[in-house]
Amino acid sequence: DGIDFVKADRIGFERYLALYYTPKKNGGCSGCRFFLMCKGQCPGGALDGDWRNRSGYCSLWTRLFEYAERELMKAGEQPLSLSPHREHLEQYALHQWSVGCNARLKQELQRIQPPDDKKLRPENE
Repeated sequence: DGIDFVKADRIGFERYLALYYTPKKNGGCSGCRFFLMCKGQCPGGALDGDWRNRSGYCSLWTRLFEYAERELMKAGEQPLSLSPHREHLEQYALHQWSVGCNARLKQELQRIQPPDDKKLRPENE
């Protein structure tokens, strides 16, 4: 009943890279402050059923991330989405993905974050 699914030999990050650079009007995530936490979500639920697009539930995910942001701020934490380190971590992740490696955000954040900075909580380590 069709073509068997064959798993790739290695993990690919092409979808993350494409979504990061693709404007929202074209189904991407460009400019979204929640990208590192979300990465466009599951391709199975993508806009128009096209796995290359971001989630069809993007507005729901955005509201959930905004809620989490507010709760973290109330607790005295600085969410990654509002961090001055976010852009650096995005560039780090993009570089790692472009060379076929997973981005270890927690380790990179520990490397760059001065000890007196407020704690950040990257959702994806």
